[in-house]
Parts: sequence; C-alpha cells; structure tokens
Amino acid sequence: MPANNYDMKLTINQLILCCMTSIALLTACEKADIQKPVVDNQPIVPRGPAIDCEDCPVEDCCCAVELIDLGPVSFELCGTSSPNVITTPCSDTWGNCSISGFLLPYTIMNLYDLELFCMPLGSSFRIKSTPLSGSGTVRITCQYGQLGSVSEDVTFPGQAFFYVDEECVISTHCPL
Repeated sequence: MPANNYDMKLTINQLILCCMTSIALLTACEKADIQKPVVDNQPIVPRGPAIDCEDCPVEDCCCAVELIDLGPVSFELCGTSSPNVITTPCSDTWGNCSISGFLLPYTIMNLYDLELFCMPLGSSFRIKSTPLSGSGTVRITCQYGQLGSVSEDVTFPGQAFFYVDEECVISTHCPL
C-alpha cells in the first residue's frame, strides 16, 4: 500500500502544479500590452474611393463635394479644369463672371462620400442638379485637405454659382 499513497500524492501534486501554472499564465496575459486599447485623438476617416488631388495642375485648387444630408444626388459641375475625367466643354455666365471649362457629371449615393474636381485660381463654376437628382445637401470646398477650409452648402434640387479666389476660398459673390 505504500506505493498507492506515493502515486496518489504524486497525482495530487501534479494536479495542483498544473492548476497553479494555468492560473499564473492566465493572470499574466491579462496585463499584456497587446490587450490594452490604442487611444489617439485622430478622427476616424470614412472609407471611400481613392482620393487623389495630385491629378490637379499644380497651380489649381483641389475641390471637393461631399454629401452631408439625405441623398442620393446627381449633379453637374460646369467650369472645372479636370479634363482627365471627361472632355466635354461647358460655359455659362453669372453676373459679371464668365464660366468656362469642362462639364463633370457626378452622382453621390452615400452620406459623407466625396467627389473631387480641380479649379483654376480666380475662376467661377456652377453646380446644378440633374433632372433625375434626388433631394439632398452637399458641402463644397476648394481647400480640400486644409485645416480651417472655407465651405458652402448647396441644397438640391437647384443650382448655385461660386467664385474661387487666389487662395482657393470659394464665395457666392462674383467680383467685378
């Protein structure tokens, strides 16, 4: 019988050792750096199509139209300098400002999606909803990617005219 006592003590000791090792491993892994959340103050950028302002000529402004309410919306931009998208010319007049450049048709389906276009400094453009456009509001800026950018909101259906000054600031005032 002494052999049974020895086997029983060995089995109990092995069980205790196994439990203690498991507890030690579980509590040690709880405080690992991998499990700590990463905290930063950067805003979450919505995923969307690849946005690249490098297609604009160096002297032009990179402009963006973003859907901020309702939608989807379909619209045309007249007066852009973005011939790499489409080569259809367009022109219009707005007070003392003449609009000339390319016509870009866009449809924005989802909130906060963006479409980009290029504008020359000191020029004007028109944004106009197409006949099949839904209702919605878009935000336009020609200082895309810059802190403190100036923007204007346009509600569709409808149209609006904008002037792009020498600092890529847009306004609804056509200079004389």
